[in-house]
Amino acid sequence: MRRLSLVRADREKGAVAIVVALVMTLLLLCLGIAIDLGASYWKRQELQNGADAAALALAQGVAPGACVPDSVTATSWVQGNVRNDVIATGTATCLAVNKVSVRAATVQQHWFLPIMGRGSSDIAADATVMWGVPIAGEASLPIAISECSFLHRVDGVDVPIDGNITIWMDHPSDPFGDACHEAYPDGGFGWLKTVGGKCAARIDIAADGTGGVGYSKTGTPQPDECQPDNSFKRAVLSGEPVLIPIFDVAPGGGNGAPISISRFAAFILRGYDIHNKLGAYPASGICGTKPSSELKSCLYGEFVEYLSFEAGMELVAPKPGDQTYVIKMTD
Repeated sequence: MRRLSLVRADREKGAVAIVVALVMTLLLLCLGIAIDLGASYWKRQELQNGADAAALALAQGVAPGACVPDSVTATSWVQGNVRNDVIATGTATCLAVNKVSVRAATVQQHWFLPIMGRGSSDIAADATVMWGVPIAGEASLPIAISECSFLHRVDGVDVPIDGNITIWMDHPSDPFGDACHEAYPDGGFGWLKTVGGKCAARIDIAADGTGGVGYSKTGTPQPDECQPDNSFKRAVLSGEPVLIPIFDVAPGGGNGAPISISRFAAFILRGYDIHNKLGAYPASGICGTKPSSELKSCLYGEFVEYLSFEAGMELVAPKPGDQTYVIKMTD
């Protein structure tokens, strides 16, 4: 009986060893598959980065002109973003005169999946970018500037803008009588009504160029939403241009009066003196001597030709003479 027990124990040990070997093989196979799948995932992430970079580079290279399907440049950007992969390619396709798509593709070699009959996989990622003139979106500063101020017009004559200028927010009782005074609505002061509880305004310009509408906010102080979140100070500190709506007609008056928006312009805000609440930044007197005691608030900065990457803007194809245009990623 003792010998029989020893034989049975030896057999059980052998069976356990076989089960352990099978389980270990299965675990190693699963680990190998996970490694291959993980490598494929990260390769696709790199391809996506390459496609995004290539599409943005192609758009920047031609905007505001017409699309050019430059696959050579696209491939260079793709390979620059995919590590140790000289076979990765970038194929550019023009979807419209102001829209380009890039497909980044490569072949990923596997280490363990060949056991299951799959030695490699084709991996690809796509990115699409468009560019154009902004016609709708959120203005990050809830303020509108008259066409007259934008053109820096004095006594009806356009004055070339060279460097920083001061734009005063006109007052309806302003005795100064500057050439831009009549452009503002009664009580509007250039402020726009905010949306969504943010220090921002929603603007929508008609795509046919006939002009869109913004809505004025009465009262000298800036909108209440701009108190805790001083977007104006952040704009100065960033040194980057912000898109500001330009209006040409302001019929009516009072709170909610419609303002006809003709375009967006890029403005580098270098300082401001907002009467009553925001105060002056970065220093008192930033706008210089007040031309009238009734003019209490001002912006100081420079209009510039500008390329923006604001994703939330709706765009139309640019036309000759446009100075502000946006590049954005699309689905």
